[in-house]
Amino acid sequence: MSGIKLNDQIRQELLEIIKTNKHIKEYKLPSERMLSIKFNASRPSVRSAYQKLIKQGYVEVVHGKGYFIKNNLSSAREKSPIKLHFLFIAPSLKTAFMQQIYSGITEFCEQNNIDLSIKITEETLKKEKQILELAFYSNYDGVILFPIDNEYYNETLLKISISKYPLVIIDRYLKALNLSFVSTDNYNAMIDVIKYLHAKQYQTPVFVTHESSLATAVEERINGYNTGLLKYYGSVQNTNLLILKSNNRDYVYKSIKDFLQKNPATDALIVTDVYLSTAYSAITELNIPTPEKLRVVVFDNEISFAERKAIRPYIIEQDGKNIGYYAAQYVHNQIMGDKQIQTKKFPIKIIGDEND
Repeated sequence: MSGIKLNDQIRQELLEIIKTNKHIKEYKLPSERMLSIKFNASRPSVRSAYQKLIKQGYVEVVHGKGYFIKNNLSSAREKSPIKLHFLFIAPSLKTAFMQQIYSGITEFCEQNNIDLSIKITEETLKKEKQILELAFYSNYDGVILFPIDNEYYNETLLKISISKYPLVIIDRYLKALNLSFVSTDNYNAMIDVIKYLHAKQYQTPVFVTHESSLATAVEERINGYNTGLLKYYGSVQNTNLLILKSNNRDYVYKSIKDFLQKNPATDALIVTDVYLSTAYSAITELNIPTPEKLRVVVFDNEISFAERKAIRPYIIEQDGKNIGYYAAQYVHNQIMGDKQIQTKKFPIKIIGDEND
């Protein structure tokens, strides 16, 4: 168990015992000595785990006799809710989607008397690792993580997965790790987008996206997009997809501009909010009227009123608030003893142009 915080492991063991035996009156819990032997831990580590459970209202100590499950635990918790502390780790809070996720997490925490902290990774892997290490070795009861990169697994994240520390991933799942996650149903979302465009009689849609290796969310979007093209248009062409290998603005601008020049039949351009302003600059430079000749379809409503009026895009709206709410709920479930891997994916909503 080296590298794993012992008092947290002991506390999780005790929570399992409490969950199973909470209805038994005056149920005595294992002694400090017994737990010390079982976990090869010091008495202070065991005592620290017990003290936290006492503070949270699960356990009471009877001097000279030991530790017991607190009498009338269910009613006591209703009268005096257990105070947990969650940490939300996010790349930023700059977008409306991230703010909605944060709002959902906050709502669940307020409803359940849970303290909530947030730490921003600034979209850097080094800072994400540092924050995860801080979370794992501190007194947070659970973590909600919006990870940066699909292919990056640091040592701390592996420890968390192995130790069953309460953690839920948002937006994507990490293939090598068996962790709960909550996200948009990105695969079916793109099928729905293609169905919508086909019904609106667009003939040549193009999806501008990162490489699929960046994140499972991107991979699922591309797969769903191709499935939608086959289902509604009968084929997938090379000209239906523009893969960008960098987020550098000059590179993105040139890539989109060159693509549209070479493929003038393009009549619907699907982009994420990250690429929207750059894509519109390229479209404007080429004097392509929107939406008369080219309809822009954008993930998330990050567009100003003036831009929306000028571009008249279709907007793919993700259910950020529910994603955040359920992520917090799943962390809470884990703390309460539910060790099953839980996953949930939410559908998108397509907001059309009111002038159509």
